[in-house]
Amino acid sequence: MSTRYYVLSAKEQTQTVRGRLQSFQRGEVLSSHTAEHTAYKAHGALDAGINGWLSDFIYLASDEPLTKGECYPELLERWITEAYDRDAIATLVSIMAPDLHGAGPRDKHDSHVYDLERLDLSLDALKERYQQRAQAEIDRVVADRQQRAEQQARLAARGTELVESAQEHTYSFPGVRGVQAGKEYYIAQVPFNVLVKLFTFDDEDVPAELRAQRTLNVKRAQAIADYMLGNTSDYVLPAITASVSQEMRFDPVALPGASDRLGMLNIPITATMLINDGQHRRAGIERAVQENPALRHETVAVVIFYDEGLARAQQMFSDINARQVKPSSALNATYDQRNPFNAWVKKMLEGMPELRSRIDFENASVSGNSHKLWSLVAFKKFVSVLTGVRETAMPGEAGLANAERFVRRFLDESRTHIPQWGNMLAGLLPAKGARTDYVIAHAVWLEALAVYGNRAVLDGGDATRFNVDGHDWPEMVPLCGVDPHKSAAQWQGRCVSLGRMQRTSDGVKLTAAALFELGGKRLPADLQEAEDRLKAA
Repeated sequence: MSTRYYVLSAKEQTQTVRGRLQSFQRGEVLSSHTAEHTAYKAHGALDAGINGWLSDFIYLASDEPLTKGECYPELLERWITEAYDRDAIATLVSIMAPDLHGAGPRDKHDSHVYDLERLDLSLDALKERYQQRAQAEIDRVVADRQQRAEQQARLAARGTELVESAQEHTYSFPGVRGVQAGKEYYIAQVPFNVLVKLFTFDDEDVPAELRAQRTLNVKRAQAIADYMLGNTSDYVLPAITASVSQEMRFDPVALPGASDRLGMLNIPITATMLINDGQHRRAGIERAVQENPALRHETVAVVIFYDEGLARAQQMFSDINARQVKPSSALNATYDQRNPFNAWVKKMLEGMPELRSRIDFENASVSGNSHKLWSLVAFKKFVSVLTGVRETAMPGEAGLANAERFVRRFLDESRTHIPQWGNMLAGLLPAKGARTDYVIAHAVWLEALAVYGNRAVLDGGDATRFNVDGHDWPEMVPLCGVDPHKSAAQWQGRCVSLGRMQRTSDGVKLTAAALFELGGKRLPADLQEAEDRLKAA
């Protein structure tokens, strides 16, 4: 019997479908499909919201025929249990081995916090229930990857025998030789046009199952190319690491004090030169040279080791990457001198020393014991949402100056109408205590305040031409009704859930909606949709 796919209602509910209000029973079969993609499409057309981790509608595969309009609560329960377990295991796998499935953002803290909130589990409870199965999944993926990699020989020659003919035909690069862990290695200066021709990664010579590192991310490679092309006079590229499959010859140059470490590195033309770390830089260089051929004679340092097989290559990749610490997004924003939005926000903060002293310029999120209130990342988000100024479309100096005046006035108005806000910024209320007791000390509330300011004062526009001094700011008066305490009823289910702050898209929208309701204002459409989801939950 062939497998069919069915869309079911996950709960008893009433939804508007194609303009008509319809009621559904829990486990009711709504449609039947022969292909999974058509079931997915039908499910997507119906799905109106998510309650916790579970959608209002689900689709599943069944070898047993199901009847449209009939209810199958036992089947639904089994699917929910299995889906919840899969989701929980996947979350724990991501926490325990964040790079198991390839490239991705290194800082996944916020995502994991959201996943735990969605599953309604603490980290300890998640580990207690699922650690054994999560570890088994990690072991399975690693073992499967290793087994595939060992099915074929990756390189044709293993370097101990150097034929005379290969010695006579070599590629030569100026270089330096050294020793690490008792093994000789070399640092060569390789021109860009030679690098892209000789050093391979993801091509016909290296099958995908035999790679010793992550797959190529085309967007990341293009970003490196764009960076080089946009900064041809001051770009910086770190060294690339590669392995060579045959013995190399190093001809030292006699220089006083060089100890035979400087010379020419000769690599047989029959050797395979495989990149272990830096394939995105290589791909980015290739794209940059295609766009600007004048770059082809510039060079990049390549650290070259003698290839000792797949296991050693994989260990090299692990050793290189496992000990790198990615700088936080806040530190990147602090140090990035090229980004005009970063420069504008930092200059703005220099003119507001009291607020600047409360901003963490180093960490993406503020620690519980810090005397800082918000990270630079959170404050940048606040400024962008409030003013409507985007990093991708920066206005001129006059527009930025007016937007800065708007931010200053908005913050002053907030201090006027929310006394605890002013005490917090002035340091009269310690940041640690504010985080413990108040919502106004958290990034989700700060962003919600920005949403309110942009929609209520600017009507969803931008602040570049707003008449700051000529405006009476009546929209800020209702903020007198803000109760800053976490325990206040107006924040429950919005930015506060079970006593904990929840920084989600709906959390921001629902908190902004609460600010609108203080003044009896009509909610914008997206905030009203979030409000409707909250009431329907």
